[in-house]
Amino acid sequence: MSAQRLFKFRAWDPEARSMQEEWFLSQSFSDMVPGEQVELDHFTPTGHLHVMQFTGFYDRQGQEIYEGDILLSRESDTGLEDELFEMTYDLGSFCLTDYPRSDASDAYVCYRNWYHGAGQVKGEELPQPACAFDIVGHIYEPLERIEQRVLSLNEAARQENALD
Repeated sequence: MSAQRLFKFRAWDPEARSMQEEWFLSQSFSDMVPGEQVELDHFTPTGHLHVMQFTGFYDRQGQEIYEGDILLSRESDTGLEDELFEMTYDLGSFCLTDYPRSDASDAYVCYRNWYHGAGQVKGEELPQPACAFDIVGHIYEPLERIEQRVLSLNEAARQENALD
């Protein structure tokens, strides 16, 4: 049996300035016509909330990666400089975009080939990222808080390397 994708959501409540974790779609779709669309508002009122979907991917600590998460790619993993990415959903797939985006333009680069998914054998786990990431925040947090988490992670990595 092939792996099934879990449809899970969380939502940012701007009025309460808090994240509502783990929304599951529990509606039965057995009576729906194939191709029919169901609005998320059909399940629960979401008018003022910013809803984000679980991607099916996990970070290096095993935390679930959602749309809107800010991810750190470390130099030790890629050989490139540390980089921040935003997990987005664009043109039918989850992808990574540079974070923070430039204020000068709405244009952004969407990295699509960041996970191993091609040629997956039936019954294997869902594809996971080709590079390990750390979740360092989400798009509704101040950039300063995210930058502080990056500094803390890098300091912890330096201390760990010094012990080796």
